[in-house]
Amino acid sequence: MWKRLGDLAHVTTGFPFRGKVLPEEGGDLAVLQIKDLSTQGELDLATALRIHSNPTHHKHLLMPGDVLLQSRGTQNPVAVFDGSTGAIAALGLHVIRLQPNVLRPEFLFWYLNHPKTQERLRDVARGSTVAFIAKSDVEDFTVPVPPLALQAQVITVDRLRRQERLLAAQADRLRNEYIDTVMWQAASSDRINKA
Repeated sequence: MWKRLGDLAHVTTGFPFRGKVLPEEGGDLAVLQIKDLSTQGELDLATALRIHSNPTHHKHLLMPGDVLLQSRGTQNPVAVFDGSTGAIAALGLHVIRLQPNVLRPEFLFWYLNHPKTQERLRDVARGSTVAFIAKSDVEDFTVPVPPLALQAQVITVDRLRRQERLLAAQADRLRNEYIDTVMWQAASSDRINKA
């Protein structure tokens, strides 16, 4: 069964800061921007700009499980906010807060990051200079809503696949470091022996 995302979630745009956002020393609130969202759907909370929270931010605070969609640019990666710190999203990100027990955030994360879905998102993007996806486009975007048990299976397989990719990348890096070290030692010892 397919449904409009707007029927399954509350969609908002990022907080509309007036002017450039500057970091504030000792800030207790992370401001998540496009630069903090990788193309693989990872949020970098450690390097996010921090400001002091105030009452105007309260209704924009992110909650665990909020899905963040990059709304500007040629790519539209998606991430799930884990709630590990107080944060708000800035313009350039849409916040999708799902209704409980209908669609799991991690399933939506998988679906929206899928290459076929990314093609669909590019098709709905507007603008000639910088492509953007409007809030209404996100609300009208249709998504599959399989049973929760099937969603859980997809989430598990996707999590294992991402973990396998990470381990494979680490193994490749270690293998290259080992080969470089062995070749360096061999070349260096040969030069020393000839001297």
